[in-house]
Amino acid sequence: MANFQQSERTLKMKENFIELHNQGLDIKEIAERFNLNLTTIYHSLNEIAEKAGVSRESLLQRPHGPHLGYKRQDYQALATLNSDEYQAHIKSTLAEFDQTIATVDQYISIQQNIQPQEGEEC
Repeated sequence: MANFQQSERTLKMKENFIELHNQGLDIKEIAERFNLNLTTIYHSLNEIAEKAGVSRESLLQRPHGPHLGYKRQDYQALATLNSDEYQAHIKSTLAEFDQTIATVDQYISIQQNIQPQEGEEC
């Protein structure tokens, strides 16, 4: 097997992949940012995932918010919170859920107003 040396761009991409992914960038956008071929990114995903403590499959998804980008270490950090910090974290999480529900409700309302009601003509 040949001794393979990675380019500086590949090494930088590996160092920054999780942060960029958690910001919402997908693999194609990360490849463009580092001027790398998509194949290079795909070949690096197992190593990146293992180092970050996440699944390779999760790296193939585009996260919709920072809550989807937690690493295993972040969950362990939550276990060290005191009661007040934990309650604040729960309140914050519930506020995010409430906002998501409000957004979905608004979307449904808009969709219902667009579609003709039963018995109406288009």
